[in-house]
Amino acid sequence: MGRVTARTVVALSWSLVTGLVGGWLMLSPWALGERTSGGWPPVVRTEFFSGLGLVALALACLLVVAVQVAAVLRSGPNSASDTAGPSPELESTLVAVAQALTADLMSKGSMPGERSGTQPPDQAAPPAEARSSDGRRDER
Repeated sequence: MGRVTARTVVALSWSLVTGLVGGWLMLSPWALGERTSGGWPPVVRTEFFSGLGLVALALACLLVVAVQVAAVLRSGPNSASDTAGPSPELESTLVAVAQALTADLMSKGSMPGERSGTQPPDQAAPPAEARSSDGRRDER
């Protein structure tokens, strides 16, 4: 859904800029005093209708974005694009890494769950039943 969100933001930004430029072109003959009371000179007509076209393009973009957002929301959180599993390349790479780690551990003679050999057996921790309730060793 990250790609849809970025696409939506870009489309809305583009639409906003296009709409503002079109709105300025439509209003500029009056804002800049190019429009006279005697009619619409060709420059004023060109600016106004070019601006009108840009505003229509911006509104069409807004409509398309609204339809896309509605389609994404309608599909819900369980759509196929959101729940796609890992790619086969990633899965095969992870299997290869796991096999290499297993081979490395086996070559060193220690597998997970085995004693690492850091403590000699005679200095191992006493069993739990040999301890008293306050954590000290019972003297039996």
